[in-house]
Amino acid sequence: MSDEPISEMDQLREIVRVNLERDKATAEIISLAHLVLDALPDGLIVTKASGEVVFFNSRAQHMFKYHRDQVIGRPIEMLLPERYRETHVRQRALFNDSDYAPYPHTMGQGIDIFGLDKDGNEFPIVVTLSQMITPGESGGMYDMASVRRAIPAATKEE
Repeated sequence: MSDEPISEMDQLREIVRVNLERDKATAEIISLAHLVLDALPDGLIVTKASGEVVFFNSRAQHMFKYHRDQVIGRPIEMLLPERYRETHVRQRALFNDSDYAPYPHTMGQGIDIFGLDKDGNEFPIVVTLSQMITPGESGGMYDMASVRRAIPAATKEE
C-alpha cells in the first residue's frame, strides 16, 4: 500500500462506484421480488388502506380478465359485484382499524364471497387478507389479498 494520500476526486469516484454497485444489487432484488410475486399460484392484489390497487399479479389478471394497467390506481371494489361494494368499503375501514389487520386471516368465513371479472361474470372466491406497514417517510399501510377461486360445495362432496 502506498503512503500517498488519496485525492478528494479519487474518494468521490470510490463513493460513486460503491453506490452504483449497491443500487444495481437493490434493483436486482426488487426485480426478483416482482418476478416471485407475479408467479404465485394465487392471485395477489395489494391495495393502499384507501382501497386503491397498487399491485395486481399475473394470476389475478387471469382470474379477473383485466390487465394490471386497467386495475392499478383504481378501487379494489371494481372487482366485486355491485351489491357488495358499499359494504366492502365499510368492512375495509374496520379491517384497517382492527387488531386483526397484522395477522393473515380468511375473509368471510362461512359466507360466500364473489369476484367480478371484466366480462361481468361472478365467480366464487376465497380471500386471505394480511397487512403490511412500510417504514420511512414515504411509508404507508397496505392490505394484501391472496385470492383464489373457491371450490363449490357440490364439487367438494362429489
